[in-house]
Amino acid sequence: MQLPEQYAAAESFELYLGDPAHPGSRISFAASLELDEREEYPFEAHRCLDSWGLPEMYIPAQYGGRLESFEEVFALFRALSRRDLTIALSHAITFLGALPIWIAGSDDQKAMVAELIRGRRKIAFAISERAHGADLLANEFEARQDADRYFIAGEKWLIGNATRATALTLFARTRPEGGPRGFALIFADERLLDPATFHHLPKVPTVGLRGSDVSGICFNDCAVPLSARIGSSGSGFELALKTLQITRTLVTGMSLGAADTALRLAVDFALTRRLYGGSVLDIPHARASLAGAFLDLMICDCVAIGAARALQVCPEQASIWSAVTKYFVPATLDSAMRDVSVVLGARFFLRSGHPWSMFQKMMRDSSIVGVFEGAGVVQLHTLALQLEHVTTARISEDLLRRRLKTIFSLREPLPAFDPRQLDLMSRDGCDPVCGIPLLCEQLRSLGVSDAVLKSGETVSRRYAEFVSDIGRAQGLSERPAVMPELARRCTLLHAAACSIAFWLHNREILGDFFGREEWLSDCLNRIFADRAAIAGNAAVERELVERHRHQRLFSVVPVQLALRGESAVDE
Repeated sequence: MQLPEQYAAAESFELYLGDPAHPGSRISFAASLELDEREEYPFEAHRCLDSWGLPEMYIPAQYGGRLESFEEVFALFRALSRRDLTIALSHAITFLGALPIWIAGSDDQKAMVAELIRGRRKIAFAISERAHGADLLANEFEARQDADRYFIAGEKWLIGNATRATALTLFARTRPEGGPRGFALIFADERLLDPATFHHLPKVPTVGLRGSDVSGICFNDCAVPLSARIGSSGSGFELALKTLQITRTLVTGMSLGAADTALRLAVDFALTRRLYGGSVLDIPHARASLAGAFLDLMICDCVAIGAARALQVCPEQASIWSAVTKYFVPATLDSAMRDVSVVLGARFFLRSGHPWSMFQKMMRDSSIVGVFEGAGVVQLHTLALQLEHVTTARISEDLLRRRLKTIFSLREPLPAFDPRQLDLMSRDGCDPVCGIPLLCEQLRSLGVSDAVLKSGETVSRRYAEFVSDIGRAQGLSERPAVMPELARRCTLLHAAACSIAFWLHNREILGDFFGREEWLSDCLNRIFADRAAIAGNAAVERELVERHRHQRLFSVVPVQLALRGESAVDE
């Protein structure tokens, strides 16, 4: 099967890195576990990534890099994270730190940042503070203007690569009273600062990502030029939120990478561990748990890949897509990993001495994705503020159909990303949720099986109930109490719509398993039914074992992984 061309880089990356289970690969499980135990920063792994050219993917093509598709970056993050999420996140922080520049920076700033990244320098995104966390408008770190300079003062804490970065993008209060127009993003190159006016804070011990540099930095009236401000005066809050719309979407690729390895290790254990005269895979509960987790990965793929593509197709809706994706994907995959941890039995609790010890590191590390740049409750709150717009399409049915095809068909070319279209609130609805009636109509027109029709009817019914409940909530005195639950229901409808749309537009190109109707029915049932009540489907179980045997990604896009025993291939 020929995969869409945007996944060629991920397959090349896989070949370059080699089989992570092989101790001689460039990034091996064995080396990662050793670094984790010693809580050491992955310098050598970063050098390997730099040699392959991963930093070039952090620079847009118009500024001399290779970044043209967020979907491609997403696939690379996933390939890297299935080896070690600590390495992936600590390297990708530079991409996060540079994004505000690509969105709103001056030409000089863009040239400077491109040069920093090409020179393999790191950039940190210093937004959070010890006392305020995700409450950006409460941030106290200040940038006080005096003539042609800002004097920055205060502390930023829990910052990735704070002590490793050459430059930082800092979120700072510019007006004493604060408010949405009272903040700025400041780009500070440490090499140009007076070293007496700032100092780094100690590394913070963490449960996961133990080798990362999660620390902080403190400034004491440090002077930076006015030209260090990114974007217009008072735009910092808006710019920070727009940046997070992109990173909250792409970071879910790291959840998927970690979950892929966790499931792969659990399947390996189930196939080789002998119990009661057979393998663990012969035990019905173990088999159903593994198959269910496989379906969870496929569902999350439809949501996350769709969101990555939507950043370029309809960036004006990113406030909704990113919130849904950042809530649904990490929560679903964390639950899936807990489910399959039971299959490992006592081995799950042992950190060394057996081939499956990487499982517990993946589970520990991936838990950070759910809270990174806003925990699940923050995403539900963001979504709740926009629920009245979610089902309101402002375009014709024909245009909505065409746009859904562009988002979800992997054969459709993507338009160039236009950061000017990003908005804090979607005034254009949410295409997958708005499109549920159209998607279900398409299913019926194809003459699908009764099982798929029944699943589609469930989606239609839940959509109608959701629209009705949003309308009723507008007049309720207890409206704030019911909105989070409505937001959670919205994420389920969004996931179901993405699954249907992905199947409709790719069933002929992504292989026999994906193309079969049972796959879609199983996914829709799993989204809306009690997860524990769904037994593993025999076809799903067979596909899971086949993917494991042939080293294919547990994904709707079955990327070929580095084969077992391959240490690495030079390019």
